Amino acid sequence: MVWRCWMLGVIATGCAFPFLWFGGGLASSLFSSDPEVIRIGALFLKVEAVVLPIYVMLFSVNSLLQALKKAVWTMWIGIYRQGIGVALFNWLFGVVFDFGLTGVRDGIALAVITGLILSLAGVTRVAHARIGGLGLV
Repeated sequence: MVWRCWMLGVIATGCAFPFLWFGGGLASSLFSSDPEVIRIGALFLKVEAVVLPIYVMLFSVNSLLQALKKAVWTMWIGIYRQGIGVALFNWLFGVVFDFGLTGVRDGIALAVITGLILSLAGVTRVAHARIGGLGLV
């Protein structure tokens, strides 16, 4: 069932991909007429288009953790992903490696990806204890 959810999510985000990738500038222009803001917004939406399937997987795993009555895992993963991970990776890429705005975008993406890794580790452990495993094999 997990695979079906993920596959449907990947298909849905795959359908959204061209709109985000090619339409990011148009979407950004709805909120600003400044060419620099539009350029930055379009680039951000391109990164998000690539990361979108990861969000689907992350949120489905978090939903499973909540269904297994272990919502505290989702809270800690959220704190990591939205706070610690973003701060750490943005500082690392933006300041230490001096990647500028690209570093910020990549930092956000890496926070999401590592958040998924933490979620998968957590759900594997919880599912093993609560329902005998995920049954992925």
